[in-house]
Amino acid sequence: MDAQLVSDPLVEALDSASRGGIAVSRVAGPAGKTIRVALVLPKLKRGQKPRGSVIISPGRTEYIEKHADTALALLQRGFAVLIVDQRGQGWSDRLTGNPMAGHMDSFALAAEHLGLAVAAHAASLPEPRLLLCHSMGGAIGLQALLERQLPGVKAAVFSAPMWGLQAIPGARWIATGFATAGRGEAIAVTTPTVWAPEPFEGNAVTHDPAKLARNNALFVSEPALQIGGPTNGWLVQAYRLFDSLTPARLATLDIPVMVVSGAADTVVDNASHVRIAGQLPKARLRIVEGAKHEVLHERPDLTARFWEHFDSFVETALA
Repeated sequence: MDAQLVSDPLVEALDSASRGGIAVSRVAGPAGKTIRVALVLPKLKRGQKPRGSVIISPGRTEYIEKHADTALALLQRGFAVLIVDQRGQGWSDRLTGNPMAGHMDSFALAAEHLGLAVAAHAASLPEPRLLLCHSMGGAIGLQALLERQLPGVKAAVFSAPMWGLQAIPGARWIATGFATAGRGEAIAVTTPTVWAPEPFEGNAVTHDPAKLARNNALFVSEPALQIGGPTNGWLVQAYRLFDSLTPARLATLDIPVMVVSGAADTVVDNASHVRIAGQLPKARLRIVEGAKHEVLHERPDLTARFWEHFDSFVETALA
């Protein structure tokens, strides 16, 4: 696979707003796999310095282009931005022979791979550095922070982090049984075996039809980005990571953290946000009332609430 971008008006706007355009590359990691990475630098007035850097760690089924609007908002705030296609997703190397299988060999390896991507671009990422994670990216990002794989990151923001799941009863044990029987790379039961456009009615992620339509359109325009349901192995690895987030381990993360939950989220377990935010030494929890899972891709009024929390947090955390 190459290292190009799928273009649409938001990607083109991000490219135009950046200094030198969007630089796309690939970074090698564990087991010979590579991930796609995009670096975007802000346009600055003469003598003006960047405010810092933001590393975006996207969620499951997500990819660089989806976060073009988030990156544009960060450029406008004076930040350089680095975004990855997580290990096994987007145009990063897939981890099984079935490109529709949302597999994860190890969230620890995904965190290591994220750290390698940041290290490969360290010279272009001005300090202070901030980590911005969404959903599954929050599991990967927290793991990377706890393992000290993101040196230079001074603070972290987690949007609807995947620290627990609202899954079907018994999902963990069903997946474990299948994985033990040698079907770890098979897509988990009750989850989609192929990608299909998500109808707006009844969707679990956003109240904004235009944003959901854009995501569907990008998948249709580039089928290689498409991904189906998580595998049994993905579920096993996810629950293994959740188990590792003990009070003693969380107490070692001594940087400012903000956790933002969508009050109407039906994908991740918001109770895990309360628990973990309460066990991190310097964390604060913010709730966006009415927001579904994708707070960063919600209706403009709800996304504006996220950015209000973000700006307030950054003002003190990166001072």
